[in-house]
Amino acid sequence: MGAVGDEHDELGDVSDYELSPHVRHALKSVLQTILRALTGAVSYIDVVHHRSLLSSTCAMSLWNYGPDVMDALVELVVALAASNGKYVDLCLDMLVSNFMPPYNFLEILKQPRGLAKKDQVIIRVHSALKGIADLVPLAPSSWNKLLGRECQMHSSRKLKWLYM
Repeated sequence: MGAVGDEHDELGDVSDYELSPHVRHALKSVLQTILRALTGAVSYIDVVHHRSLLSSTCAMSLWNYGPDVMDALVELVVALAASNGKYVDLCLDMLVSNFMPPYNFLEILKQPRGLAKKDQVIIRVHSALKGIADLVPLAPSSWNKLLGRECQMHSSRKLKWLYM
């Protein structure tokens, strides 16, 4: 076993630039694992005791993650919506908000990689909405009100064009 500080010798002269992709990948793996663990424990989540957790989860944007994290997040949202009915509107709101990209993605959507990202997100949003509709029969009745509100919030011509 080496002395304290020997771990630097084992890594050699690794720059932050070289280390960055590995750290990013590790963080994505941890996030994916946490989201999947929460999905398994969804029946224990309480709106009073876990308000911050629910708020943080529903504030996440699918647009900011890769496919594995998006899938884990969608699974959690569907499980939350189906768990006891308390979170249906919260989950639907989160999903509907993902129909519109964050403003920092508007320019990227003009490029092939932006269109690919849009397809990845929209497919998952549709899949999640269908999953919730299948598991929570009353959920579609909430959609009209929710979609109308979201469309009013994002009524700029440029955003409407993106989804026509």
